[in-house]
Amino acid sequence: MDLLGELDKALDTFEKRLVAVGPDQWTGATPCTEWDTSALVRHVIEGNAHCGQLLRGEEVDRTPVTGDLTEAWRASTPVIRSAFREPGAMTAEVRLPKRTVSGEQFLIMRISGLVVHSWDLARAIGFDEAMDDGLVRVAYGFFAPAAAQGSLPADRFGAPLPEAVPDADLQTRLLLACGRNP
Repeated sequence: MDLLGELDKALDTFEKRLVAVGPDQWTGATPCTEWDTSALVRHVIEGNAHCGQLLRGEEVDRTPVTGDLTEAWRASTPVIRSAFREPGAMTAEVRLPKRTVSGEQFLIMRISGLVVHSWDLARAIGFDEAMDDGLVRVAYGFFAPAAAQGSLPADRFGAPLPEAVPDADLQTRLLLACGRNP
């Protein structure tokens, strides 16, 4: 699988939803109960901006995103794209608060987060919630085992919800694993 291509698709998916946010929707609720729409978008932008620092083993700049969020998003996407394309990025040792992962594992985490937060944003603003099948497969492969182990962050993910429909599609199963009610 071309993970860098999947990253590009995930970034494009989030941006399509971001540019659809109406002026009166920034304070609206999201499936992340601790965040309104603007806080969700800021979280994703800050995650993009931190990727290069984490891949290089640097201290993360925790300066909050301010100003126009669409412009901040557009400034963050070249940062994440170039960070994962640097020589050695996939084999880099990335130190996260609770564990250390390879650059490739970090990329899978980032893609997965973008997928779920794209759905969150779509739900918050009433946008089309359908996700690309390849992106859903990547995200499900990451989140399903983490949900089964109970290791998803409680501030962004509710407890996994039981599958009410045994034949649920993979996107539905992903969302249920992440505590979302599709």
